[in-house]
Amino acid sequence: MTMGRPPIPPEIKALRSGKLPPRLTFGDGPVQKPSWLDEYGSQEWDRIVPELEKLKLICFVDVAVLAAYCYCHSEWRHSMDIIEEDGRLVPGSLGQKKTHPAASHAKDMLKLLSTYATHLGFSPQSRMKIQFPKPDDAKQTALDKFLEGEED
Repeated sequence: MTMGRPPIPPEIKALRSGKLPPRLTFGDGPVQKPSWLDEYGSQEWDRIVPELEKLKLICFVDVAVLAAYCYCHSEWRHSMDIIEEDGRLVPGSLGQKKTHPAASHAKDMLKLLSTYATHLGFSPQSRMKIQFPKPDDAKQTALDKFLEGEED
């Protein structure tokens, strides 16, 4: 006795039929800065969020990733402050010079920053993948119309 095929989940049926759920809308209002960000993290938030909101590239679901980015930025800055104060090399247990442990932490934070920056569209390569909202027809310039192949 053979069993029939398992049922197709409704989400897959919707994808196949072209009846997709509405997409998230970006730029519907300001996103809230987490209160737990320290000074460096808060400064980075204040530096990048207005630009993202102006371009309508951020919405409420992005707050966690953006906060993680700002936290990593803060940790990196704190590590660099420690290195600046103590120097890049510190004495080891046997008197030899070794790299400051904060340098390793700073390097780890830069790797994470790079990952988060890519997810948020902060690199030229990741920005190329972003589909920016089209301007209203009334705001479209003659050059925009020409590039899209429209005629007057």
